[in-house]
Amino acid sequence: MRSRSVHPSHFQFHRTFASSSWITAKSGVLIALFILPANLLSQPIHSEPTLGACVTGIQIVVASAWLTTLRAAWLVSALFFATITGIAWAFILRRRVRQQTEVITRKLKNEMALEEKYRNIFERNLTGLYVATQSGEILDCNDACSRILGFLNRQQLMDSRQRAEAVIRKIHSNSSETSFTVASEEKFERPDGTEGWALCSIRPTERGEDGVQIFEGSLVDITERKRAEEQIQTLAYFDPLTGLPNRTLARDRLSQSLAAAKRHRERMGVLYLDIDSFKIVNDCLGHSVGDELLQHIAQRLRSCAREEDTIARLGGDEFLIALGPIQTYSDVAVIAERIARELTPPFDLHGHSFTVTSSIGISIFPDHGENVETLIKNADAAMYASKNRGRNTFSFFSEEMTTQAIERLQLGNSMRPALENNEFFLVFQPEFDLRTGNVSCWEALIRWKHPDLGLIAPDKFIHVAETNGMIIPIGEWVLRTACLHARSWHDRGNHIPVAVNVSAVQFRQAGFCDMVKDVLDQSGLDPEFLELEITESLLLATEDMRFEVLGRLKTLGVRLALDDFGTGFSNLSYLKQLPVSKLKIDRSFVSDLQHNPNDEAIAAAIIQMAKCLNLKVTAEGVENENQLRVLRAHGCDDVQGFLFSRPLRPDQMDFSSRRSSALFEILSMGAADSVHLPIAKPITRTSPPSRI
Repeated sequence: MRSRSVHPSHFQFHRTFASSSWITAKSGVLIALFILPANLLSQPIHSEPTLGACVTGIQIVVASAWLTTLRAAWLVSALFFATITGIAWAFILRRRVRQQTEVITRKLKNEMALEEKYRNIFERNLTGLYVATQSGEILDCNDACSRILGFLNRQQLMDSRQRAEAVIRKIHSNSSETSFTVASEEKFERPDGTEGWALCSIRPTERGEDGVQIFEGSLVDITERKRAEEQIQTLAYFDPLTGLPNRTLARDRLSQSLAAAKRHRERMGVLYLDIDSFKIVNDCLGHSVGDELLQHIAQRLRSCAREEDTIARLGGDEFLIALGPIQTYSDVAVIAERIARELTPPFDLHGHSFTVTSSIGISIFPDHGENVETLIKNADAAMYASKNRGRNTFSFFSEEMTTQAIERLQLGNSMRPALENNEFFLVFQPEFDLRTGNVSCWEALIRWKHPDLGLIAPDKFIHVAETNGMIIPIGEWVLRTACLHARSWHDRGNHIPVAVNVSAVQFRQAGFCDMVKDVLDQSGLDPEFLELEITESLLLATEDMRFEVLGRLKTLGVRLALDDFGTGFSNLSYLKQLPVSKLKIDRSFVSDLQHNPNDEAIAAAIIQMAKCLNLKVTAEGVENENQLRVLRAHGCDDVQGFLFSRPLRPDQMDFSSRRSSALFEILSMGAADSVHLPIAKPITRTSPPSRI
């Protein structure tokens, strides 16, 4: 915006007007002097002629005088009138000239005041304002414009205007010499290298003296708004922990890839990856360490992917990998093996070393589905198949997996009605004392008699219950029912403890100890006859929760047993601090005890360690007499398994006789006193006992 000044033509007009007024006055006087007397002279002369002297008979006629009294009076009157008229016109014109001069002066002052006002508005405006040519040459700008473009003030911009003019040229490149540009968003780079955004409006004005088109522009700084939009975009479509695309963006990209694959008639692969036993890390070392481990896992997964592949975190420890065009199934298998190799090296975090494995499910387009939902669902089903196969492997989808997934969904939907309709029931499997052959404890195991699916073992529905939260009411029902059964035994004089398995979800439930106390109070069972079996992985919860909950349970008088011992990764130094009274050797170490020296060594070590800590030891899954012989040789206290008894319904339990027990027969023959036990025909195992 340029300053304005008083144009010289204003003063020229003033002088011209005054001069013309004076000429008009003089013209009036001349009219009075010449025109009016002429009128008088043109009048006829009516005076009588005067006789003159006669010379030689000739009479001479003498004319009358022209300036008579009447004419003199008219002449004086005309002169007086002309003078008065000229003076009046001069006065009137002079007054008009003065008034016009005042008007012009006032207008000029107002224009100068407005010029100063608008100049202040221009310079102090928070919106960046500038005047420039089409080529970007900056003629003027305010401080706000310089700050938006990354300069401290207007002077600094003018001193080094090349970078600023480059930005202005970019803005002007999208406009024409005659059109207006309103509220266009432009991105630019500031002198310090940072990126800025401005909302630009441009309008062409008059041309300069050299004919160059001049533009006036305004800039509004929207950098913070664009950063906020980018942050919102990131939060909406990217995982904040790993920086990978989230579920929403993964589905969108997968949809685009599927559309391209359909056009080009190509195959695609979808990998659904779940980190094995990741929950143990969170429970043992806290979620902060678990989050850091996920970040390192994401980095390794990135190294396995190609440019055309998409890696996304779906939530928790689950990842999705959408592969680009593939030729055969073996191409996907190669990538799955590469992922397994990349995750094999240990992760070192905060002094801890973690070996991570993964279970991967694979679905192929178009063989296993033609849309995003189907492919992800089938890959998820294949991932569960990998877990059932022992984990640390990958599986391709099959129709059988779909059936299993539908069955899991059906079980999940049927659990609440099943609990209300009393479809669950308990069976009890005894534990025997190797020294006496007596039943030392009855372990309560849940079963489900589904109206459509028939008898369902716990290994099929317990995981589903833990996932959908139904394990809380189901677990409470198991505890309450088992305590009521035990109380009925005691009323008949059979004072044998009952053991109930506790899920990790139950253990972390707020008010779990209060619930146990209420069940004991309502059932009337003495707390010393209730044994809660907790798994080793459950104890890998946070340290405060572990000792607080176990301490409160011990205060109640409840006995605690550590189930599936040897399968977890807990620090053995914690074992001496835990208020447990029994260790149960996992069946995986017992099943091949007589053939695998390592299993025998582990079992022997557990037994000896337990004795040093004054803990009882129970071996699970004893199915033949060879296993029994080895366990007794190493000093195992109790045994449990199909060799002695299958799980029994309450009406099948016999407290008065032990003759149905194979152990009683062995002990009655004196074999318990010998290291070499006679070999009897083992009971054929049809299916592994399922437990809760």
